[in-house]
Amino acid sequence: MAVPHPGSLIEPLLLEPSGISQSELARRLGFNQPQPVNELIKGKRGFTPKMALLFDRVSQGAFPTVFWLTAQALYDAQSASESVSAGRRSAVNPLRHGRDPGELAQAADCERLFELTCALDALVEEK
Repeated sequence: MAVPHPGSLIEPLLLEPSGISQSELARRLGFNQPQPVNELIKGKRGFTPKMALLFDRVSQGAFPTVFWLTAQALYDAQSASESVSAGRRSAVNPLRHGRDPGELAQAADCERLFELTCALDALVEEK
């Protein structure tokens, strides 16, 4: 299933419910021009950590920083997957370590990150 560009979420989640324009949202975010918001909505720009933080603030935490960054990461991962050819993928020589990813994550002291990644994968699969 295709993952939408996170900018496509701005209109239904923020603009329509609040009844404001792109220009008004840009002003509330601290921009003098609507261009940054318009470029996000059109998918010409992605969410940076700073932009995600501003959207967290403007939404009063209803859509936190991690929401926008996760949406961007999922979109970026799908885009990368689509752009890497089968030939390029087959040129990669996988590591043989004999351990499952959960064991490796625990050994690297990043078990929580691994759990979150698995939870995000499950959410994407549900949609």
